[in-house]
Amino acid sequence: MSSNNQSNRLIKWLVIIGDFILLSVIIFAFSQWHWRMNTWPEGRVEIFILVNNIALMLSEMRFSTVIHLRLVGAGVILQRLVGLTCMESVLAYVLLKVFDYDLPVGWLQWEIGTVFMFFLLLKRLIERWFVKLYREAGRNSRAVTLVGSDSELLAVYEKLRNDSTLGYNILGYYGDESMAEMAEKNQGKNINKHSRWNQTLERLGSMEDFIQGMKQPDKLKLGEELYLCVSRRDSDLVRKISVFCDHRVIRFFYVPMSVESMGVNLKRELLDDMEIFTTYDNPLQNSVNKAIKRAFDIIMSSIFLIPTALMYNVLQGRMSIVGPRPHMLAHTEQYSQLIDKYMVRHFVKPGVTGWAQVTGYRGETKELWQME
Repeated sequence: MSSNNQSNRLIKWLVIIGDFILLSVIIFAFSQWHWRMNTWPEGRVEIFILVNNIALMLSEMRFSTVIHLRLVGAGVILQRLVGLTCMESVLAYVLLKVFDYDLPVGWLQWEIGTVFMFFLLLKRLIERWFVKLYREAGRNSRAVTLVGSDSELLAVYEKLRNDSTLGYNILGYYGDESMAEMAEKNQGKNINKHSRWNQTLERLGSMEDFIQGMKQPDKLKLGEELYLCVSRRDSDLVRKISVFCDHRVIRFFYVPMSVESMGVNLKRELLDDMEIFTTYDNPLQNSVNKAIKRAFDIIMSSIFLIPTALMYNVLQGRMSIVGPRPHMLAHTEQYSQLIDKYMVRHFVKPGVTGWAQVTGYRGETKELWQME
């Protein structure tokens, strides 16, 4: 753990030092070729470089690089890069006005800031590539242990293994079932698709083996991080393992069990900042999709439908061009007893024509599976 932290700090400081060198080189290049700086008296260029470096130092305190961190995305890196360059430009302008109010540096500072942002972006891409190569070579890696048998751990495994810039080494997992069996049972996927997990992800023991091994930690195969995926009802176990990890100086992560484990096909939604799940997924809840669908209904009804009640229903928004075909109430009651989720069709507007018709299907549906 300490060696990884030291190498992370080394990467961070090398990146920061490179930022200062890059900014100084850009300003020096401007002093040689930019017409605004050619007329400056001797000594002003040095002050200009010094003030910009002071501004960069202050900006690095607020928007220091996170490229050395593992669980960080490109969006966060870009956000901090933009914040760094903008703050540096503003601070440098203010400080230069304090040193010499009459010095015309407004447009010059903006130009330097823009060039600095562009080359800093290229520099971050190159640095990210070097960090990837460094970690692929086995340096600055971090060992991980997985605990649990839920298929959600497969997603964690894939995420940690597929991105080589993270530098994770998965030691194996403790669980009561094989990962392939859990994936097949919970997600209905073919076991052969997960054969790589059988080959590369070692099963270290059962959950009971891990719980008993906590009494003698030296017998467990523990990494520097531990990901636990069990039911929230096992709160005592979660608390016990988290305390165990704290005592062993192991970073603890809890992974909620996948909704597939419940045997119900649930879709993830957000209630403000709270994660909830629903059995119904409607693409028209997206405002863009809803606007496109409404525009399609209006245009198609205006072109193809003669003035009829159907056209007026579509224009009024009570029907769609394409949607579930209306049935008689007796048929609705009959089919709802035979087909699960048949009534879900009423979440959306009925259509002048159905999805089956526009995709080429015609005629009577003689079998129940055809309707499903």
